[in-house]
Amino acid sequence: MSGETSPPLCFETGKVRQELGLPGRVHSPVGTPLRRLTTQEAEAVGQLVPTILCGEESAVHVFYRGLATLPAEDRPAVLKVVTDETEHETMLSSLFDLCPTPDDIKLRRAKSKRFFMSMAVREPDIHFAQVSALDSGVCILMDELLRGHSAVLRNPDLTRIATRIKMDEATHVGVTRRATKTLGLPAKTYRDQAVATKQAFCDHLAYSADAFEALSVCPDKLFKRIVREIP
Repeated sequence: MSGETSPPLCFETGKVRQELGLPGRVHSPVGTPLRRLTTQEAEAVGQLVPTILCGEESAVHVFYRGLATLPAEDRPAVLKVVTDETEHETMLSSLFDLCPTPDDIKLRRAKSKRFFMSMAVREPDIHFAQVSALDSGVCILMDELLRGHSAVLRNPDLTRIATRIKMDEATHVGVTRRATKTLGLPAKTYRDQAVATKQAFCDHLAYSADAFEALSVCPDKLFKRIVREIP
């Protein structure tokens, strides 16, 4: 690694990192091949990473802002989530540096930024419900990337990153679910928000369906599972 600061893809998180005393992202050398993946598979990874990376950048801000809406006893768990998300952001940023840059990267970045900005609402209980659904969706996405004949399983670094994110996001779902209860969100409202958010997430991911197929992950199965499994 060069030690240079890596620029954000969609949302700048440097101020949050600085205020919490967390390290900045580190820029990786560009052009290193992804071991044991074909060119098409490496390109597919490069197409998927921007969506997840933009989500992690957005999550850093969501959880940091959400701290102030919760009782003091609930804040340490949410603060741990912020730390986790910054670490995911760093890992995915480094991974993106190693992937072939998609020809439509500007469009992918714009679509992702627009999608995650559309999740912003004033009500903290609703916002936590949406984030809980998104975290669940990312957890399921990573799980599918770690199943069957997925090309991800042939690369130890990709496997490590996907496993780490899957495990952390499963924990984050529990934290955000508890936050909605603390803030008094009715169970039915939580479920309605989860279903709507997950469907919107799948609609967003559909743009990258070909990339999932290139990695031997069935997009239809993935999308159905994301919508079906409500935390």
